[in-house]
Amino acid sequence: MNIRGLKKEANEIFQQDRQQARKIFLIHTAIAVGVSLLLALISDILDRTVSSGGGLRGMDTQAVLSTAQVVLQLASSAAMPFWSAGLIFAVMGYMRRNPVQLRDLLEGFRRFVPILTSGLMMGLQYLARGLLSVYLSSVLVMATPFAAPAYKLAVMLEQNPQLDMMSVQVEGITGFYVATILLFVLVFGALALPVYYRYRMVNYIIMDEGRAGGLRAMLQSRLMMHRRRWKLFRLDLSFWWYYALELLLSAVSLGSLLTELLGVMLPISQDAVYWIFQIVAVTGHLALYSFVGPKIEVTYALCY
Repeated sequence: MNIRGLKKEANEIFQQDRQQARKIFLIHTAIAVGVSLLLALISDILDRTVSSGGGLRGMDTQAVLSTAQVVLQLASSAAMPFWSAGLIFAVMGYMRRNPVQLRDLLEGFRRFVPILTSGLMMGLQYLARGLLSVYLSSVLVMATPFAAPAYKLAVMLEQNPQLDMMSVQVEGITGFYVATILLFVLVFGALALPVYYRYRMVNYIIMDEGRAGGLRAMLQSRLMMHRRRWKLFRLDLSFWWYYALELLLSAVSLGSLLTELLGVMLPISQDAVYWIFQIVAVTGHLALYSFVGPKIEVTYALCY
């Protein structure tokens, strides 16, 4: 895999009809981000309703808003894998210089069964590795000096079962929790990354081959990625700045929470701070995905 050559070819393809590519990405991102903003708006209205009380009528409003929030959140989470697969279909058509239309973004929903099947199978593998990571990280951390406060806490709880574990103050227990979390992240990363790269091409195969089933796509992806995982990992690393910007924009969307935790007081209301950070994050995501996203996605499609 020639990373420089892939990027050069992707840039040439993008330059041929960049307006259409940006339009597709802008619409795809706007819908995804719009749902997130709608959820944030419902959550904000719900918080205001709860804080203001309002008697029985207020309780009815709270119940309706809570139901709408839960339903929309579940629908959004369930639909996102299919919506993302539709973007892959559009990008592959664009890469092959085929006419790309907005309805191509819905192609992932038309291939519902194979995407769902492969997603569930991969989810089970991640779950198994997650549980194993919890066990291994717990065993490993207990063999380090960080475990001393945990042993002390266990003795205290054994002597006085009525104590609340979360409220008991033990010196050094925070370091134990931090060490446990870091070990879990490291162990889970070591176990999950091979799975992630092994099945990286599943959605590409499903969207490229109309009759490919989920299990067949997983098997074919394993064969394709054999001895190629490291090369794809290097390609991912070459886009580190793109993923860093994504992470930064995600942090910006949590700006109001971060300012509150850090004790930073701004000369405007907390609600205004929240929405300012949300609008900045949304604008940044739209710009990033519209101007940079097409070339990166075309590069991955060429890699496939």
